[in-house]
This record gives sequence, C-alpha cells and structure tokens, in this order.
Amino acid sequence: MNDEIRNELNTLAQATASVTTVLGLLVKHLVASGNLDAQAMRSTLDMYRQDVEASDVAENEKKVTRSVLRLIDTCLTENSTSNGKDDA
Repeated sequence: MNDEIRNELNTLAQATASVTTVLGLLVKHLVASGNLDAQAMRSTLDMYRQDVEASDVAENEKKVTRSVLRLIDTCLTENSTSNGKDDA
C-alpha cells in the first residue's frame, strides 16, 4: 500500500472516530435531558440494523454502520442505567 493511500485511510479513520464520538455525546445528552426515549430509539436502531444487513451495501460500509449503531446502543444503555431507569 503506498503512502498516499495509507494517509487517506488514516484521515478517514480519524474522521470516522470524531463523528462517532460526537454522535455518542449527542445521544447521551438527549437521553440525559429526557428528550429521547431510549427504548424507542433502540427499536429504531434495530430496524435500521436489519435493513442495512439485508441491503446490498458493501461489507465495509456495513461494518462501519454496525460500529456506529453499537456505540449509540451503548450510550443509550449507559444513560438509562445511570439515570436509575431499568432498561432491561
């Protein structure tokens, strides 16, 4: 792999990490403020996850999508339990 491609991949990885971090913080804030129903959001995420898995999207895009959805789900779970709500 040449250096130019390696640099582009590193830039893309850094951008993806930044976006997922911001998205995670946004979800945490929305749940903590009571402006987001964690259970409804989780249901929506599950439907979207199923749609993506059934689509003809490239496997690397599916992998990124799975990672982002896992992050959001983790944020929902952390905030639900930290707010004293039983999320199970």
